[in-house]
Amino acid sequence: MGLNSLPSLFPRAKAPVIVMGMHRSGTSMFMRMLAALGVFVGNDISSNVEALTFQNSNRMVLKSCGAYWDNVAPVLKCLENPTDVVQYTKRMEERLFVHNAICKYCDRFTALRLRAFDKLWGWKDPRNSLTLPIWLEIFPDAFVINVIRNGVDVAISLHRRESKRALDDPDRSISCHEPDYCFRLWGQYVQASRLHSRSIAANKYLEVRYEDLLASPKGELERVICFLGRVPDARRMANIVRAVNRNRLDNSVYRAQYGTAISRWENSDVMVQLDYG
Repeated sequence: MGLNSLPSLFPRAKAPVIVMGMHRSGTSMFMRMLAALGVFVGNDISSNVEALTFQNSNRMVLKSCGAYWDNVAPVLKCLENPTDVVQYTKRMEERLFVHNAICKYCDRFTALRLRAFDKLWGWKDPRNSLTLPIWLEIFPDAFVINVIRNGVDVAISLHRRESKRALDDPDRSISCHEPDYCFRLWGQYVQASRLHSRSIAANKYLEVRYEDLLASPKGELERVICFLGRVPDARRMANIVRAVNRNRLDNSVYRAQYGTAISRWENSDVMVQLDYG
């Protein structure tokens, strides 16, 4: 591989921003905010602001473990084994930097800019909640941000989305047609992400509540920017805050349709641990 190839130019040593959080927790909204603040989030992003390079790497790990985004127990079990973590870390590094998958995330010009200037880069994928041990092996100095939302609202949002998914959608989940399953899945993602975060230095891990981000976007974004070691840009911040739809906090219309289920969920251990109970 030549010295001028993109993988050799890519600023791998520059700590990325890794965003995780359960599906339907507001990670897409949050990542759009980071992008508006100047964080490079990839050339190959999906409609959910997920860099396909890293998303596909996560999918590879889940598939190899016999897991899927809505069936996570196998990958959680797999990554309890340090030998498996080492194995998947090697495969991930080869995929990104030997087989050039990183070229879809970042072109040569951007790589040079990331190296030359103090510019942040990163990606988000809910599956990071499950595969974080691998990413921390590859990027040990990463900034990790965990977006957390009330499990009741996540379960409702996820159930509504999956009930409407097209039959031929490859990501369609039959299991999530059951509201209780959606809630349990939320608990698995949240518990996995918080468990993995225990190995991260305090100044490298931040939890952001979806509800706080909507209710007080300026204060929360200032907290995020300071965490990333940057100075807030007043103009960019004002534009982002103006665009926030605080009405998204009111989920009463949908909650009314799930009253019986909510009574089973709201006092669960995970809800209480997160002060949502």
